[in-house]
This record gives sequence, structure tokens and C-alpha cells, in this order.
Amino acid sequence: MASSRNSEREWLSILHVANLIRRFFERKSKENYNNVTIGQSKIVEEVFYHTFRHGEGIMLKELARNVAVSASSASQSVEQLVSVGILERAPSQKDRRAVVITPSAKMLAKHDEMKGYLTSFLKTSLAGLDTAEIDTFFTVLERIEEGFEQQRQGK
Repeated sequence: MASSRNSEREWLSILHVANLIRRFFERKSKENYNNVTIGQSKIVEEVFYHTFRHGEGIMLKELARNVAVSASSASQSVEQLVSVGILERAPSQKDRRAVVITPSAKMLAKHDEMKGYLTSFLKTSLAGLDTAEIDTFFTVLERIEEGFEQQRQGK
């Protein structure tokens, strides 16, 4: 990390960029799912992330923990999202007695549209970087993500 004089600037930059990205996704979510609240969009994001990262949906208890809400609040939001066709409840592939939350076909179709927005957003955002810098940027992001995941798991 840079000197303490620069560390405040670095943290402010990280927070500012994270907020810019969050606002971009919130705006696109609102355009695509105008009845979805910010809290619900966090649930949708976590369900989507978990499904693609782990190859299966997420259990309600884990979903609630990951988005830092109570299980009852997560359950209520999931129920609303299921009723409008954004999420689905499905039997777990690992434990047939368990139910997992997954993106619906409607959500998966919107994902392709969102990938297009993201690709355009990234292309514009990273336009001033060369290929090696972009590769380094994503390598660093992956390592940061791994560090956060290890902290979350208590390792």
C-alpha cells in the first residue's frame, strides 16, 4: 500500500468507483425491473452470483447471511421476487429435502441483456488501459474477492 498520505486518496477512490458501479447496476436494474427495490436487487444479485459461482442456487439461510438481512426479511423478498417471475425455488441437487433459490428463465434472459450493458460499461471505463493493465486489474480484483470470501468463511 502507498504511504499513509496517499492511503486516504486510495480508499476514497475505491469507494467512489464501487459506488459508481453500484449506481450503474441499480439504474439498469430499475430500467429492467422497475418494481424491484434496492434491497431486492441485492438478493437477486447474490442469487445470481452464487448460482454461477457454485453451479447451484442458494439456500435461504445462506442468502440472508450473505446480504446481511434476517431470514424472515430474505424470505419475504424472495417470495415477492418469485411471484413476479424473477426468482424460482427449486430442489437442491445435493440434498433433495432442501430447496434452493435460483434465477428464473426470465432473469436469465435479462442477464444476457445486462452482460451487454456491462461489456459496454467496462469498455468505456477501461478505455485508457492497455491489455496488460486490464489483465492485471482483473487478476487483482479476483485476489481481493478471494480474500473477502476467505474472511467471510472465517479462514
